[in-house]
Amino acid sequence: MKKVFKKLLAGILAAALTVAMPVGSLGEMATVNAEDDIITLPINDQFLGGSIPEAGTTRFYSVTLTQPGWLKVVFQAQGAMDGVNTFNSYFEIKNYDQTESYGWKGVSGADSSPGTDSMELALESGQYVIVVGERWNSNGKYRIKASFTAANNNETEPNNAFDNAMPIAENAAVTGFMSAQDQIDFYKFTAPRDMTVRVTCITMTQDLNFSTWDSDFQSSGSFRFWNASASDPKTAYIDVNMKAGVNYIRISPYNNQTGKYTIKWQAAPKPVTGVFVTSTISSVEIGNTIQLTATILPSDATDKRLSWTSDNQSVAIVNENGLVTGLSEGTATIKASAIDGSNNFGTIQIKVTAPPRVNTDSTTSNTNENGVGSGNNNGTAVETPSTVVKQINDLSVKASGKKKLTIKWKKQPNAKKYEIQVSSDRDFSKNKNKMVKIVKGSKTKITVKYKKSGRVYIRVRALDSNGYVGKWSKVKKAKVK
Repeated sequence: MKKVFKKLLAGILAAALTVAMPVGSLGEMATVNAEDDIITLPINDQFLGGSIPEAGTTRFYSVTLTQPGWLKVVFQAQGAMDGVNTFNSYFEIKNYDQTESYGWKGVSGADSSPGTDSMELALESGQYVIVVGERWNSNGKYRIKASFTAANNNETEPNNAFDNAMPIAENAAVTGFMSAQDQIDFYKFTAPRDMTVRVTCITMTQDLNFSTWDSDFQSSGSFRFWNASASDPKTAYIDVNMKAGVNYIRISPYNNQTGKYTIKWQAAPKPVTGVFVTSTISSVEIGNTIQLTATILPSDATDKRLSWTSDNQSVAIVNENGLVTGLSEGTATIKASAIDGSNNFGTIQIKVTAPPRVNTDSTTSNTNENGVGSGNNNGTAVETPSTVVKQINDLSVKASGKKKLTIKWKKQPNAKKYEIQVSSDRDFSKNKNKMVKIVKGSKTKITVKYKKSGRVYIRVRALDSNGYVGKWSKVKKAKVK
């Protein structure tokens, strides 16, 4: 009889408990114990409607994250079931077995003025439960939706202790993720020798600390970030002397902050300690160039790139390789600056001079009102090639009788003058038979009288404003009668 009585009593209690539990409720402890009690909430940013028909009712929604990232839940209280009173509700995000709560918010709303609130949490991959319930013996209607943003981190979990630190190769950047469940990460690397190591961290986590540790688990350096964000990431590095062998990097946020970061290590760069600029000559003529040489110390500096500048660009300019071009008379200081952040530089002073000009005067010259000069000799002891006038390629000559020649050419841009030579000698070497004419740059035609009959040779070239000469045209020949 006792055994029968006990079985009867157990059946009566089980039936009573079943009747007392509201539909969709998991009891006062809100523990998930059957798949039928949970509604799957799609992560599609689309509202799903629901209701709490009476006080004590609780609804459960499940969300599955296939990778770490940010889960955002939006909840809207729409009013009591009677359409008049306010619906006082709450929603809470918990792990699937509901042993941990990651966030809770109360929301009140009426049909005429719904109340809306949201939570966005950084979570690891896994299954989560969103609990919806009432406050203060309330009932009502609501809407709920979820969306997700992947963290796209590439750290290997678990890595929350020295013992399971994730290996990281030199210069290999790893993106980590601080979530509600993961508040510390460890990495390990092997230094090939005793060396200075640079550890660089870029954080989107608001307040973050990164530190280095040796194989004896003693801290060797650290840095603390403040007020970083995804829209305003912060970057910092520490240079530390590390022993050959295994060393560690530890990452941890402050005040349960969450977010992403990137970490990497490398051999610390060697800065430039000195720059010395030299040249075989200290002056250059206008239009000419000289090559400067820069010596960088130490010889094994990591970044040897230089920035070249001139303090007087109207006198001389310098290109990215240290080649100086003289532009006008004067002095310019050329500076070569290291760009590695060391602020070291070297300078040299370059003097720019005007070269000897072509002598366009003749021993028996005369110049008429048209700016035409003539003579029987021309001195060209020094000739500097021009960089702005080109060779004349369209010269024409016509004999017009009475020992006269009409010479035409196409106007040459940047020409200040033209030099015309007529000679009975094809190589223009016999000065006594050579006629030289100098005309203004506006002229493109001249008629000359040559004193000797027979075959003659003619050539023309342009001169710029500095007296520098262009190439001679091709030689034309004509017959003087």
